[in-house]
Amino acid sequence: MTKKGLSRSALGVWEGIAGLVAALLAGGVLWLLQPRTWLWYGSLWLIGLVFVLTAFLYLPLLYISCCYVLTEEYVEFQCGVIFFHRRRMLRSSVMYVTVMKDPVSVLTRTRTVVLHAMGGRLVIPFLPVREVSALLRAVSPRKPREERHV
Repeated sequence: MTKKGLSRSALGVWEGIAGLVAALLAGGVLWLLQPRTWLWYGSLWLIGLVFVLTAFLYLPLLYISCCYVLTEEYVEFQCGVIFFHRRRMLRSSVMYVTVMKDPVSVLTRTRTVVLHAMGGRLVIPFLPVREVSALLRAVSPRKPREERHV
């Protein structure tokens, strides 16, 4: 059984997105509400509090809990802090594997692996490039050898 986590850059991307959302919300409050009122101060303090709790508590815990498990029978991706999700796919049911690359993954040197089977798909995001090739070799379906009859 092999258990490996996500790339460290995943946490940086998540925290960057959280900071961007907090900045957009604070900008909306500054633009929409009357300055220096109790509603203005309360909204800004609430946005700051939610950002600090998200960036320094929830997202690091989410990063620690996200990992994939590779055994002889199945591939499993598990993630979650409050609501824990576990998705499992049999290795024998994998039909094909897709490796996705986007502009963020180029900067962070990560890839997203999608395992496709007849009943659905399993998405494993933010894998380091060196682990993607090992996962592909382990999980990709192999063509059965043809037997020769003489």
